Amino acid sequence: MEGMDQIGKLGSLLLTIAALALLSAPAAEAGGGYYTQLSPPHGTTVPGSPYRFQTFVLGRHRRITVIERIERGPGLVSRRWKLRGAWHLDAPAFDLEGAGVAAEAPVLVLSRFAAPRRSLLRAWTDLAFLDTGRHRERGPSPFRRVSLPGDYTVQAVSPDGQFVYLAHNLQPNPERGPRFILVPYSLQARRLLPASDIRDNGEILFGTPVARTEDPDGRRVFTLYEDAFPGGQMYVRALGTVHGALAEKAIPGLQHFRNPFLLDLHLASSGRLLTIRRRSSRRWIHREPVVARIDLDKWLGRGDLRGWFSSPARPPRAIATRRTDPIGAFEHVVGESRQGRPIELLEVGDLALPMRVLVFACIHGDECGASAVEPLRNGCPDPGSHVDVVPNLDPDGSAQHSRLNAAGVDLNRNFASGWRPIGAPGDPEYSGPRPFSEPETRLAARLIRRRHPTVTIWFHQHWGGGAFVRAWGQSAPAARRFAALAGLGFRLLRWPAGTAPNWQNHNFPGTASFVVELPRGRLPQPRLIRLDEALGRFGEDMENGSQVTRKG
Repeated sequence: MEGMDQIGKLGSLLLTIAALALLSAPAAEAGGGYYTQLSPPHGTTVPGSPYRFQTFVLGRHRRITVIERIERGPGLVSRRWKLRGAWHLDAPAFDLEGAGVAAEAPVLVLSRFAAPRRSLLRAWTDLAFLDTGRHRERGPSPFRRVSLPGDYTVQAVSPDGQFVYLAHNLQPNPERGPRFILVPYSLQARRLLPASDIRDNGEILFGTPVARTEDPDGRRVFTLYEDAFPGGQMYVRALGTVHGALAEKAIPGLQHFRNPFLLDLHLASSGRLLTIRRRSSRRWIHREPVVARIDLDKWLGRGDLRGWFSSPARPPRAIATRRTDPIGAFEHVVGESRQGRPIELLEVGDLALPMRVLVFACIHGDECGASAVEPLRNGCPDPGSHVDVVPNLDPDGSAQHSRLNAAGVDLNRNFASGWRPIGAPGDPEYSGPRPFSEPETRLAARLIRRRHPTVTIWFHQHWGGGAFVRAWGQSAPAARRFAALAGLGFRLLRWPAGTAPNWQNHNFPGTASFVVELPRGRLPQPRLIRLDEALGRFGEDMENGSQVTRKG
C-alpha cells in the first residue's frame, strides 16, 4: 500500500507528526524530527523565482551544512555555501512546502536544529540570514545569525527581504492542539517586533498547520489549519507580507474529513481563486478532486481588508515603520507560565547598545505594583541606554492574587543558591521540590545567562512602611547608586536561601543583583515617575561604565 494510504490510517496527531518528520531529510540528518522543526525534502522556493534552495548536513561530530542554489529549469547547482552546525530550511505546514526565501531580494532564512530537552519545544532558536547575492570568496560573511528565546518557526519573508514572519510556538493545548503567536522580525532593526504590528493578529493563535501556498511574488501566504484533531474546524489564514495583515476564514463542511493531512492548497494563476483539494496516493491520477473553493476577491477585497492584501501591481510598503527605529520600546513574548500564560519582555532605549540592566517585576503574584515601571527620561525612552524589563514573572499568581505560582511555589525561594526545602505546597515560602523546578524561575535564569546583564533589579512590595533598596556583598555599590537616584533608603541585608539575587551574585562575578522593596498597593504617580527616571539614568550610568561591584 502506498505511503499516503498508511498515513491516512493513523489515528493520532502524534503518529502523523512522527511519520511526516521522517520525511524531513535535513532535520533527520541533524539528529531527529520535531513538529516545530520540519524541513522540506525538496528544498524551498517561491513560485516566481528561477532558483530553488536546498540544504544537507555533512559529518557526525563536527557538522557542516551545505546550502545549494539550484536553477529550476536545467536543475544545475549554480552556487554553494557552507555553514558550521546542523541547519535546515523550515516547512511551516505538514505538506512540507518550504518557507524562508524572499521573492525580490537575496535573502534566505535557515534554522538551527536543536533537540528540546524538557518538552517538544526548544528553549532558544538560532536563525541564520543568508545574503544569496554575495559571490566574493573573501570579505564579510554572507551569514548573519540571531538567537531568540523560545521556539520559532519561519512562516514567510516579505518580498523585499526586510521582514521575516515567525510563529512563536507555545506548549500545545490538549483540546485544541498547537498554539503560537505570529510575530515579525525586522532585519533592519535586528529585533523582534510586537505581534500587534500585524493587523488583526490575535494574541495567541490555535491550529495544526495542514498545507501552505503563496503568491508567485510572495505578497500573500495562505495556510490551511485544523483547530482540533480529529474532526475540528478547518479554516484558512491569509498573511499579507507587504503591509503586515492577517485574515482568517472558516471552511464549513470539512469538520469530519477523514484525514485532513490529505488536503492541499492550490492558488490559481490569476491569483483570484484558492482551492482546497484532496491529495491522491494513486500516482496515475494527476487531477486532484476539489473539496472547497475560496473567491479571494470577495474575501480579501472587501472594505475592511482592501489595501492590506495588495495586488502585485501595488508597490510594497514596509510595515510598522515606527518600529524599525532601534530607539523606542519593543515588547515580545519570551516564555510562558506553568498554566500557559505568556511572559513578556519589554526592551526600552537604544537597542543598538548592549543591554546592561535587566529588571524583573511581580516575582510574587500579589506584588505587582512595579509592573508599570519603565526606564524613561522625560517620559520618553532614553537614547543613551538599553534596559530590559519583565513586567510580570508570575502571571498565574497575579491572576489569583497570590504570592505563589500555580504550583504553590514561592518563586523567590526556588533558585539554586543556598536552596533548601522549605514548607509544603501553598505555604508562603514553599521553595519547591527542587531548585529551578518552576518554568518561571528557569525562564529568569535563562534570560540572565543569555542576555548577560551587568545589573539585575528585582522589585518587591512589603507590608512594612517606607521604600528602600536592599543588597549584600558585591551588589552593594550598584544598589546604593540606584537608591540615590530613586530617592530611596538603603539597607545592607543578607539574602534568604534560594533567592534570585543570591543566585546571580554567586554565579556571575562582576555583576550585581539587588532588590527594591516598595510599600504594598498601587504606586502613586509621583513615585512611578521617579522610578522611571531613576531606571533611565541608572541605565545610562551603566552604559558609561560606572562601577558596579565591590567585594564586601
